Order: sequence, then C-alpha cells, then structure tokens
Amino acid sequence: MVGEAGTGATREILMVFGLALAGIFLALIAVFAPWYGESVSPERPVVVEMHAPDRPPVPASPPARAGATLPGTR
Repeated sequence: MVGEAGTGATREILMVFGLALAGIFLALIAVFAPWYGESVSPERPVVVEMHAPDRPPVPASPPARAGATLPGTR
C-alpha cells in the first residue's frame, strides 16, 4: 500500500542518521585533537635554510603559437 512504512524503514532512517552523526563526531575529533602530545625531539624547532642555486636557470624556449607556420611551409 502506498504511504505505509513499517518499523524497518524507521530503523533504517535512524541508522543512517546515527552513522552520519558518528562520522561528524569522528571528523570533529580529528580536526580539533592535538596532532602531537609532545615534541618529538628535545631540541627547539628550526627553520630550514633556503637559498637560490649558484647557476642561473636555463631559459625555456617559447611555445609555438597556434596557427603559426613552420619554416619552409606556407
């Protein structure tokens, strides 16, 4: 019959909502929980030193334009 839903449908909807709430709860725990309980090493963290390479980069050849003719063709 149209419009009748038994306890199986209600149980299924409650299961879907329960799993969705459990997923949201686990996601909130993952977002707001501290990643590390304490420092991995006893030293203070340092910034990695960054520097430019000694030689200049090799310039790339410019890309061919669309519709441009190749040498020796019309």
